[in-house]
Amino acid sequence: MADTLQSQGVHERDDETQPLLGRHEDPTTDSTGQHTPLPYLQFLILCYLRILDPLNFTQILPYVNELVLYLGVTDDPKQVATYSGMVEGVFLCCQLVAFYPWGWLSDNVGRRPVILAGTLGLSVATVFFGFSKSFVSVLAARAVSGLFSGNIAVLPTAVIKVTNDSNQETIMSVFGIWWPLGAIIGPLIGGTFANPTKRFPGLFGNNTLFRNYPYLLPCLFAAGMNCIGLIPAVQT
Repeated sequence: MADTLQSQGVHERDDETQPLLGRHEDPTTDSTGQHTPLPYLQFLILCYLRILDPLNFTQILPYVNELVLYLGVTDDPKQVATYSGMVEGVFLCCQLVAFYPWGWLSDNVGRRPVILAGTLGLSVATVFFGFSKSFVSVLAARAVSGLFSGNIAVLPTAVIKVTNDSNQETIMSVFGIWWPLGAIIGPLIGGTFANPTKRFPGLFGNNTLFRNYPYLLPCLFAAGMNCIGLIPAVQT
């Protein structure tokens, strides 16, 4: 019995002092022991695409309360936050529903077509949101935007596929900052370009389109950024 306990104690001490990596393992090299150059172009494209989902989600935040009042959804100021929450929440609910189907599609038809389809669909839905003149159409546009925001599930896998053990640690640590960056840029776009005929009367004061659709410009700006991401994604 004493010998057994002593043997267990030795094994426990060995486990505690055993390094996580073998003596000759180096996480900065690949299987051949060579450092692999970072795939900068592919990585930067994926990083840019990463900012688009949070950007399109958050760009409505500065003006969504004003939009609810503009549409005449309610005359009670106390109810504005409720309807604004519905506009914001439907996006996330639909994104949650679409999360796993997009991942399944990427495994079966490929990541590139899924990423391109998601980005294109998000662009169209965002423009549709800018042209919405009723609360129902606003909710529908945000729902479609959420359904096409499945890239949040696909892009990390795509990053892993273009890396290996020699550079994955560095790339994944940098890749993580692009989602909050998109969440920062989105409100800046919405707050700057919403209702441009009043904010920039010298530029847009006589523009009938933006007078009739005061929240279209930030949506066009966001959709334009989506389309910019489509160009290199198609060519690479």
